[in-house]
Amino acid sequence: MPTTLRLYHFGHFDRVRRRRMMARYVCEAPEIRCRYPDHELIGAPEVRRVPDDRYANSAAYNLHSPK
Repeated sequence: MPTTLRLYHFGHFDRVRRRRMMARYVCEAPEIRCRYPDHELIGAPEVRRVPDDRYANSAAYNLHSPK
């Protein structure tokens, strides 16, 4: 049975550049919350279906590639 991922585009405040940035990639909401406490989700999630056997080894499946 395939696993469903909900991937979001998001923006965050870059402390080095001292401005808001839009990320160049998509992530799941829990990962965004952990890495970027001052995040802003942009738009609806992109839903991707990933087979369980490939998702178990995330190195074998590039989540950021367009489908």
